[in-house]
Amino acid sequence: MNSINPKNAFEKLLISLRKYKLLRPFVDLFFKYKEIVMYLIFGVLTTLVDFAVYFPLANILNVHYLLSNLFAWIAAVIFAFVTNKLWVFESRSLEFKVIVREFSAFVGGRLLSFLIQELLLYLFVDIAAFNSNVSKIAVSVVVIILNYIFSKLFVFVKSSAKNGKAE
Repeated sequence: MNSINPKNAFEKLLISLRKYKLLRPFVDLFFKYKEIVMYLIFGVLTTLVDFAVYFPLANILNVHYLLSNLFAWIAAVIFAFVTNKLWVFESRSLEFKVIVREFSAFVGGRLLSFLIQELLLYLFVDIAAFNSNVSKIAVSVVVIILNYIFSKLFVFVKSSAKNGKAE
């Protein structure tokens, strides 16, 4: 892993930690699986945004759990688009056409996972009579996996201008 090319101050810091023999394998693993690690980090943060909106609405303000989930989804999608674009999939284009395409595809994928989430919540809470808070947490795991797949395959698709093939 001698050819690591740092792109920001955080990556430079990690590379500087390679001088410690004990930390070197962890730093190398980070760079090897950087996209997945970053997705997990920002996925957790997105989930925290989702929960920070959902739980107060549903539990303190007594907003119906499905409506609370909608408001939480909107906040999480906005947060996730920015973080996924810039730090997970490193799509740096600020060209309006690219942003509109990415955002449309992102929201489309997230809308599909939202519908799946609403259906699963309904099944767990209204049909199976599980606690809505526990159901929300359990269903979120499925949604995180789906969102990664949608973003990786359909939204932030890197293309090479030289050969026209996806990188």
